[in-house]
Amino acid sequence: MSDDDARQDEAHRAMASGEVWANFCDELKSLGAEILRPTAPKSPVDLAEGHRFLTRMLRSAFELIVESGDAAVPALTVSLHETMKLGWDNPDNVHLNAYVSEAFEYRLHGRRGDAHRVTIAIYGGSYGKGEQGRDTVAFVDLDELEIAPDGSFEVRLSAREQPGNWIRLGPGSTTLMIRQTFWDRRTDRPGEFRIERTDATAPPPPLDPGAVAAALRRTTRYLRGSNKLFFDYADAFAARAPNAFEPSDPEGMRRNQGIPFNQMSSGWWRLAADEAAVIDFRPPRECPYWMFVLSNYWGESFDYRHHPIHTNARLATRRPDGSVRIVVAQRDPGLPGVQWISTAGHREGVWQFRWYDLDGPPPCPEPRIVAADGLASLS
Repeated sequence: MSDDDARQDEAHRAMASGEVWANFCDELKSLGAEILRPTAPKSPVDLAEGHRFLTRMLRSAFELIVESGDAAVPALTVSLHETMKLGWDNPDNVHLNAYVSEAFEYRLHGRRGDAHRVTIAIYGGSYGKGEQGRDTVAFVDLDELEIAPDGSFEVRLSAREQPGNWIRLGPGSTTLMIRQTFWDRRTDRPGEFRIERTDATAPPPPLDPGAVAAALRRTTRYLRGSNKLFFDYADAFAARAPNAFEPSDPEGMRRNQGIPFNQMSSGWWRLAADEAAVIDFRPPRECPYWMFVLSNYWGESFDYRHHPIHTNARLATRRPDGSVRIVVAQRDPGLPGVQWISTAGHREGVWQFRWYDLDGPPPCPEPRIVAADGLASLS
């Protein structure tokens, strides 16, 4: 009996005895305790969102790993959207992920759509390995490739160089991520994307116990590594003086699926029920895209389906001099020339600016904390 046959027999035995599922459930119980770490906020809304976050992460892992986790049978999955968020998502973005490997060759094709920017990234490693587990293998702007007048395109992904549009899969490649950044997702048409192997035409073999047992182990490893990474970042934000912004760490962003042309200004905000934060700034002229968003401790943007919790360079209200005044508050002050951002029932969390293609360090505006009923008197 080969080693592979022996592993399959052992997986079959463990599955038949219930051991595989019992171990998975024990791991889930342990993972649930992580949202109760002493540094995490304990308000009703934060605890409710923390428990929901665990279910969302589990749903994400099932889609990404159990259903689509084999690089030999690639499948694109929408990994970030209105009800699946992690890592301080950008509400202007739609992400698609697929597992890939330099051992195989792929064809990515489709139609571009209306996104302001579309990028194709190849990453190595895994969130399951913690903060050091990710690295950028390749990063390409789709508009730098050859695209037909109707928006259709085709890109080859492989370790072997190929003519035309080609992205190299370097050693250790594990993940393809497509980011579409929109000005307004309510009206902009998303692109169409498909991926398939070009070096294999036979259908995949029947599902076996070893593959499922391994996927369940990868699922809990992914959850544990992701939770530690994101919650540790949140603790670092919360440990700073509140209601301020600091520039992002380029190396940390590069390690964790960062965007080479993106910089951030981030911080922890905290407001009483009768307070508001006033953020005045003049957007840099050379910055073609910027956005601002409020998020919770768990790394999720607030519910942008029902609350105005973010804005961007095109959606923001401009003052006569070209500057922008953002007011973060529970209620809309209803003032001209003001961009209201709702706290959506929260008293604290993470706030972030994203800045694209800046020449130099990112701006870090200095917020003013004022009485919410005194906003009308501000100059």
